[in-house]
Amino acid sequence: MLAALLLAADLAGTLTVSDRTEVRVRVPGTAPEVASADAETALDVEVALAARRWAASLAYTPRFTLWDLGDPAFTPVPTEGLIAPAYARERAASIDAGAANTHPQAGLPAGADVALVPTEPLLMSGTSQLTVADGSGDVVAMTTTNNLGFGSRLMVDGYVLNDALTNFSTAPKPGERAANAMAPHKRPFTSMAPAIVFDASGEPFAAGGSAGGGPIPDYIGEGWIEMLANHASPAQAIVMGHVSTATPGKIVVERGTAAERLAAPLRALGHDVVVAPLLSGAGYIERSNGGWIGAADPRRGGTVEY
Repeated sequence: MLAALLLAADLAGTLTVSDRTEVRVRVPGTAPEVASADAETALDVEVALAARRWAASLAYTPRFTLWDLGDPAFTPVPTEGLIAPAYARERAASIDAGAANTHPQAGLPAGADVALVPTEPLLMSGTSQLTVADGSGDVVAMTTTNNLGFGSRLMVDGYVLNDALTNFSTAPKPGERAANAMAPHKRPFTSMAPAIVFDASGEPFAAGGSAGGGPIPDYIGEGWIEMLANHASPAQAIVMGHVSTATPGKIVVERGTAAERLAAPLRALGHDVVVAPLLSGAGYIERSNGGWIGAADPRRGGTVEY
Protein backbone atom coordinates (compact mmCIF):
# COMPACT_ATOMS: atom_id res chain seq x y z
CA MET A 1 0.00 0.00 0.00
CA LEU A 2 2.74 2.47 0.89
CA ALA A 3 4.45 1.91 -2.42
CA ALA A 4 1.25 3.01 -4.16
CA LEU A 5 0.99 6.19 -2.09
CA LEU A 6 4.60 7.31 -1.60
CA LEU A 7 7.64 7.32 -3.84
CA ALA A 8 11.23 8.03 -2.88
CA ALA A 9 11.04 11.18 -5.02
CA ASP A 10 8.24 12.49 -2.77
CA LEU A 11 10.69 12.59 0.14
CA ALA A 12 13.57 14.10 -1.81
CA GLY A 13 14.99 17.48 -0.83
CA THR A 14 15.48 19.23 2.48
CA LEU A 15 12.59 19.59 4.87
CA THR A 16 12.09 23.25 5.72
CA VAL A 17 10.01 24.81 8.47
CA SER A 18 8.09 27.88 7.37
CA ASP A 19 7.15 30.84 9.56
CA ARG A 20 3.42 31.39 9.20
CA THR A 21 1.37 34.43 10.11
CA GLU A 22 -0.90 33.60 13.03
CA VAL A 23 -4.65 34.13 12.88
CA ARG A 24 -5.84 36.68 15.47
CA VAL A 25 -9.38 37.31 16.67
CA ARG A 26 -10.65 39.74 19.28
CA VAL A 27 -12.68 38.01 21.99
CA PRO A 28 -16.08 39.78 22.13
CA GLY A 29 -16.68 41.76 25.29
CA THR A 30 -13.17 41.27 26.70
CA ALA A 31 -9.73 42.77 26.27
CA PRO A 32 -7.78 39.62 25.31
CA GLU A 33 -6.96 38.67 21.75
CA VAL A 34 -6.51 35.04 20.73
CA ALA A 35 -3.73 34.10 18.31
CA SER A 36 -3.38 30.73 16.63
CA ALA A 37 -1.72 29.32 13.53
CA ASP A 38 -4.96 27.46 12.78
CA ALA A 39 -7.89 29.06 10.94
CA GLU A 40 -10.32 26.58 12.51
CA THR A 41 -9.33 27.81 15.97
CA ALA A 42 -10.12 31.38 15.01
CA LEU A 43 -13.45 30.36 13.53
CA ASP A 44 -14.49 28.40 16.61
CA VAL A 45 -13.45 31.09 19.10
CA GLU A 46 -15.09 33.90 17.12
CA VAL A 47 -18.38 32.14 16.46
CA ALA A 48 -18.68 29.86 19.48
CA LEU A 49 -18.45 32.70 22.00
CA ALA A 50 -21.74 34.01 20.61
CA ALA A 51 -23.91 30.91 21.18
CA ARG A 52 -21.75 27.94 22.02
CA ARG A 53 -23.67 24.77 21.34
CA TRP A 54 -25.68 25.94 18.35
CA ALA A 55 -22.79 27.82 16.82
CA ALA A 56 -20.43 24.87 17.07
CA SER A 57 -22.56 22.77 14.74
CA LEU A 58 -22.55 25.64 12.26
CA ALA A 59 -18.77 25.95 12.50
CA TYR A 60 -18.27 22.28 11.59
CA THR A 61 -20.89 22.13 8.82
CA PRO A 62 -18.98 23.68 5.87
CA ARG A 63 -16.10 21.17 6.04
CA PHE A 64 -18.45 18.19 6.04
CA THR A 65 -21.05 19.33 3.50
CA LEU A 66 -19.96 22.05 1.07
CA TRP A 67 -16.29 23.04 0.94
CA ASP A 68 -13.04 22.02 2.58
CA LEU A 69 -9.84 23.26 4.21
CA GLY A 70 -6.30 22.07 3.58
CA ASP A 71 -2.68 23.17 3.62
CA PRO A 72 -2.71 26.90 2.73
CA ALA A 73 0.59 26.41 0.88
CA PHE A 74 -1.37 24.36 -1.66
CA THR A 75 -4.97 25.61 -1.46
CA PRO A 76 -6.00 29.13 -0.35
CA VAL A 77 -7.88 29.17 2.96
CA PRO A 78 -10.59 31.87 3.30
CA THR A 79 -9.20 32.99 6.68
CA GLU A 80 -10.33 36.62 6.46
CA GLY A 81 -13.79 35.54 5.37
CA LEU A 82 -14.05 33.03 8.22
CA ILE A 83 -13.21 35.53 10.95
CA ALA A 84 -15.08 38.50 9.42
CA PRO A 85 -17.66 39.90 11.89
CA ALA A 86 -20.26 40.08 9.12
CA TYR A 87 -19.89 36.35 8.44
CA ALA A 88 -20.21 35.56 12.16
CA ARG A 89 -23.37 37.68 12.36
CA GLU A 90 -24.78 35.94 9.28
CA ARG A 91 -24.19 32.53 10.82
CA ALA A 92 -25.54 33.64 14.22
CA ALA A 93 -28.76 34.82 12.55
CA SER A 94 -29.51 31.24 11.52
CA ILE A 95 -29.60 30.08 15.16
CA ASP A 96 -32.99 29.48 16.79
CA ALA A 97 -32.39 29.06 20.52
CA GLY A 98 -35.85 27.52 20.89
CA ALA A 99 -35.53 24.69 18.40
CA ALA A 100 -32.89 22.36 17.01
CA ASN A 101 -31.57 22.84 13.50
CA THR A 102 -30.97 19.21 12.62
CA HIS A 103 -29.79 20.02 9.10
CA PRO A 104 -27.67 23.20 9.35
CA GLN A 105 -26.68 24.73 6.06
CA ALA A 106 -23.05 25.46 5.33
CA GLY A 107 -21.97 29.08 5.32
CA LEU A 108 -20.06 30.58 2.43
CA PRO A 109 -17.39 33.02 3.65
CA ALA A 110 -15.69 35.30 1.16
CA GLY A 111 -12.96 33.38 -0.66
CA ALA A 112 -14.35 29.85 -0.10
CA ASP A 113 -13.95 27.48 -3.05
CA VAL A 114 -17.16 25.45 -3.33
CA ALA A 115 -15.60 23.28 -6.04
CA LEU A 116 -13.59 21.47 -3.35
CA VAL A 117 -15.24 18.27 -2.14
CA PRO A 118 -15.90 18.06 1.64
CA THR A 119 -13.95 15.83 3.98
CA GLU A 120 -14.79 13.29 6.67
CA PRO A 121 -14.41 13.92 10.44
CA LEU A 122 -10.98 13.13 11.90
CA LEU A 123 -10.29 10.47 14.52
CA MET A 124 -7.13 10.63 16.63
CA SER A 125 -6.09 9.12 19.95
CA GLY A 126 -2.31 9.46 20.28
CA THR A 127 -2.15 13.19 20.96
CA SER A 128 -0.49 15.28 23.71
CA GLN A 129 -0.67 18.93 24.72
CA LEU A 130 2.33 20.90 26.05
CA THR A 131 1.89 24.43 27.42
CA VAL A 132 4.92 26.27 28.86
CA ALA A 133 5.96 29.72 30.10
CA ASP A 134 9.54 30.46 31.21
CA GLY A 135 11.22 33.18 33.25
CA SER A 136 12.23 35.09 30.13
CA GLY A 137 8.64 35.67 29.09
CA ASP A 138 8.58 33.08 26.31
CA VAL A 139 5.36 31.10 25.95
CA VAL A 140 4.71 27.91 23.98
CA ALA A 141 1.42 26.14 23.27
CA MET A 142 2.06 22.96 21.28
CA THR A 143 -0.18 20.05 20.37
CA THR A 144 1.67 17.03 18.98
CA THR A 145 0.40 13.66 17.84
CA ASN A 146 1.33 10.18 16.71
CA ASN A 147 -2.25 10.15 15.45
CA LEU A 148 -3.64 6.66 16.08
CA GLY A 149 -2.18 4.88 19.09
CA PHE A 150 1.41 3.98 18.21
CA GLY A 151 1.17 5.81 14.91
CA SER A 152 2.73 3.97 12.00
CA ARG A 153 4.12 1.36 14.44
CA LEU A 154 7.56 2.15 13.06
CA MET A 155 10.40 3.42 15.28
CA VAL A 156 13.48 5.33 14.14
CA ASP A 157 16.24 6.12 16.65
CA GLY A 158 13.80 5.86 19.54
CA TYR A 159 11.04 7.92 17.96
CA VAL A 160 7.68 6.41 16.97
CA LEU A 161 6.68 7.76 13.56
CA ASN A 162 3.12 9.01 13.21
CA ASP A 163 0.54 7.85 10.68
CA ALA A 164 -0.74 11.34 9.90
CA LEU A 165 -1.13 10.44 6.24
CA THR A 166 -4.52 9.12 7.33
CA ASN A 167 -5.51 12.74 8.04
CA PHE A 168 -5.60 13.46 4.33
CA SER A 169 -8.92 13.11 2.53
CA THR A 170 -9.73 9.89 0.79
CA ALA A 171 -8.76 9.91 -2.88
CA PRO A 172 -11.14 12.23 -4.77
CA LYS A 173 -13.13 10.81 -7.64
CA PRO A 174 -12.04 11.61 -11.22
CA GLY A 175 -12.71 15.28 -11.92
CA GLU A 176 -13.04 16.24 -8.23
CA ARG A 177 -10.66 18.50 -6.31
CA ALA A 178 -10.05 18.14 -2.58
CA ALA A 179 -8.21 20.79 -0.56
CA ASN A 180 -6.99 18.09 1.79
CA ALA A 181 -5.91 15.62 -0.91
CA MET A 182 -2.56 13.88 -0.37
CA ALA A 183 0.46 15.43 -2.10
CA PRO A 184 4.26 15.53 -1.63
CA HIS A 185 5.51 18.06 0.99
CA LYS A 186 1.93 18.84 1.98
CA ARG A 187 0.55 19.08 5.52
CA PRO A 188 -2.74 17.24 6.21
CA PHE A 189 -5.63 19.03 7.85
CA THR A 190 -5.78 18.65 11.62
CA SER A 191 -8.18 19.57 14.38
CA MET A 192 -5.27 20.44 16.70
CA ALA A 193 -5.66 24.08 17.68
CA PRO A 194 -3.23 25.44 20.30
CA ALA A 195 -3.49 29.16 20.98
CA ILE A 196 -1.89 32.03 22.92
CA VAL A 197 -3.99 34.86 24.39
CA PHE A 198 -2.59 38.40 24.54
CA ASP A 199 -3.84 41.18 26.82
CA ALA A 200 -4.60 44.73 25.75
CA SER A 201 -0.93 45.69 25.99
CA GLY A 202 0.14 42.86 23.70
CA GLU A 203 1.66 40.69 26.43
CA PRO A 204 0.91 36.94 26.71
CA PHE A 205 -1.93 36.47 29.18
CA ALA A 206 -2.81 32.79 28.76
CA ALA A 207 -2.01 29.81 26.55
CA GLY A 208 -3.31 26.34 25.97
CA GLY A 209 -4.78 23.68 23.75
CA SER A 210 -6.00 20.12 23.94
CA ALA A 211 -5.65 16.60 22.67
CA GLY A 212 -8.81 14.74 21.68
CA GLY A 213 -9.15 14.26 17.92
CA GLY A 214 -12.07 15.80 16.04
CA PRO A 215 -13.71 17.43 19.09
CA ILE A 216 -10.57 19.46 19.94
CA PRO A 217 -12.11 22.76 18.73
CA ASP A 218 -15.08 22.09 21.04
CA TYR A 219 -12.77 21.45 23.98
CA ILE A 220 -10.64 24.55 23.50
CA GLY A 221 -13.67 26.70 22.64
CA GLU A 222 -15.26 25.74 25.95
CA GLY A 223 -11.99 26.29 27.81
CA TRP A 224 -11.46 29.79 26.44
CA ILE A 225 -15.08 30.75 27.12
CA GLU A 226 -14.75 29.69 30.75
CA MET A 227 -11.38 31.41 31.25
CA LEU A 228 -11.91 34.62 29.26
CA ALA A 229 -15.65 35.27 29.54
CA ASN A 230 -16.51 33.59 32.85
CA HIS A 231 -13.14 34.26 34.57
CA ALA A 232 -12.61 30.64 35.56
CA SER A 233 -9.15 29.47 36.54
CA PRO A 234 -7.38 26.94 34.26
CA ALA A 235 -8.25 24.15 36.72
CA GLN A 236 -11.91 25.15 36.82
CA ALA A 237 -12.11 25.40 33.04
CA ILE A 238 -10.60 21.96 32.48
CA VAL A 239 -12.98 20.04 34.75
CA MET A 240 -16.13 21.53 33.19
CA GLY A 241 -18.17 18.86 31.44
CA HIS A 242 -17.84 18.84 27.66
CA VAL A 243 -20.46 19.23 24.95
CA SER A 244 -19.35 18.36 21.42
CA THR A 245 -20.91 18.76 17.99
CA ALA A 246 -17.96 17.24 16.12
CA THR A 247 -20.11 14.28 15.06
CA PRO A 248 -22.33 15.58 12.24
CA GLY A 249 -25.99 15.68 13.22
CA LYS A 250 -25.40 14.83 16.89
CA ILE A 251 -24.61 16.55 20.17
CA VAL A 252 -22.42 14.51 22.51
CA VAL A 253 -22.54 15.42 26.22
CA GLU A 254 -19.88 14.11 28.57
CA ARG A 255 -21.01 11.23 30.76
CA GLY A 256 -20.59 11.61 34.52
CA THR A 257 -20.24 15.41 34.47
CA ALA A 258 -22.54 18.39 34.95
CA ALA A 259 -22.91 18.51 31.16
CA GLU A 260 -24.97 15.31 31.29
CA ARG A 261 -27.84 17.33 32.78
CA LEU A 262 -28.17 19.07 29.41
CA ALA A 263 -29.17 15.86 27.63
CA ALA A 264 -32.89 16.03 28.41
CA PRO A 265 -33.36 19.77 27.66
CA LEU A 266 -31.44 19.41 24.38
CA ARG A 267 -33.52 16.40 23.35
CA ALA A 268 -36.65 18.41 24.15
CA LEU A 269 -35.50 20.97 21.60
CA GLY A 270 -35.18 18.24 18.97
CA HIS A 271 -31.45 17.50 19.10
CA ASP A 272 -30.06 14.00 18.65
CA VAL A 273 -28.11 13.70 21.92
CA VAL A 274 -25.54 11.05 22.84
CA VAL A 275 -24.21 10.66 26.40
CA ALA A 276 -20.65 9.33 26.24
CA PRO A 277 -17.11 9.85 27.58
CA LEU A 278 -15.23 12.76 25.98
CA LEU A 279 -11.51 12.30 26.54
CA SER A 280 -9.98 15.72 26.14
CA GLY A 281 -6.34 16.27 27.01
CA ALA A 282 -6.21 19.99 27.72
CA GLY A 283 -3.46 22.06 29.30
CA TYR A 284 -3.82 25.76 30.14
CA ILE A 285 -1.69 28.39 31.82
CA GLU A 286 -2.70 31.90 32.86
CA ARG A 287 -0.77 34.87 34.22
CA SER A 288 -1.61 35.55 37.86
CA ASN A 289 -0.08 37.86 40.49
CA GLY A 290 3.15 38.36 38.56
CA GLY A 291 3.57 34.65 37.86
CA TRP A 292 1.70 31.83 36.19
CA ILE A 293 -0.89 29.27 37.26
CA GLY A 294 -1.73 26.20 35.24
CA ALA A 295 -3.74 23.00 35.05
CA ALA A 296 -3.59 19.73 33.12
CA ASP A 297 -6.48 17.50 32.12
CA PRO A 298 -7.16 14.68 34.61
CA ARG A 299 -8.92 12.71 31.87
CA ARG A 300 -5.52 11.74 30.48
CA GLY A 301 -3.37 11.90 33.58
CA GLY A 302 -1.79 15.27 32.77
CA THR A 303 0.64 16.90 35.19
CA VAL A 304 1.63 20.46 36.13
CA GLU A 305 5.19 21.44 37.04
CA TYR A 306 6.62 24.75 38.21
